Amino acid sequence: MQPAEADFRYLGMRDDDLLLALGRQLIAGSLGAKGASDDETRQAGARWFDAYVQQLRPKLCGNAELRSLLGREAQDRNALFCLIFDLIFTPHLGVPAGALASRILSLGVSKICPDWK
Repeated sequence: MQPAEADFRYLGMRDDDLLLALGRQLIAGSLGAKGASDDETRQAGARWFDAYVQQLRPKLCGNAELRSLLGREAQDRNALFCLIFDLIFTPHLGVPAGALASRILSLGVSKICPDWK
């Protein structure tokens, strides 16, 4: 699955904004969500990301194409984003896949796959 044009907007966001985008989607419709501050929303996004990345680790770290892209001298950020997006996308993810892919990219795949160093 390739990202839509709208997904690329997440590439330019700071980490706090990515966590806010993830958290907003997660708490949308929750009881008391209207009263959640931006900090609480970011914290919800960070907790979800930290837990969910454990499920994604085998998919990301076991992908030879991703590893070869990271090994290139001149990394193509858009190509990395598209590949990560494709690896993590599921129809019922519950958060914007573009935000999740951007957070993984900004955090650094090598932090998720420490054996690649």
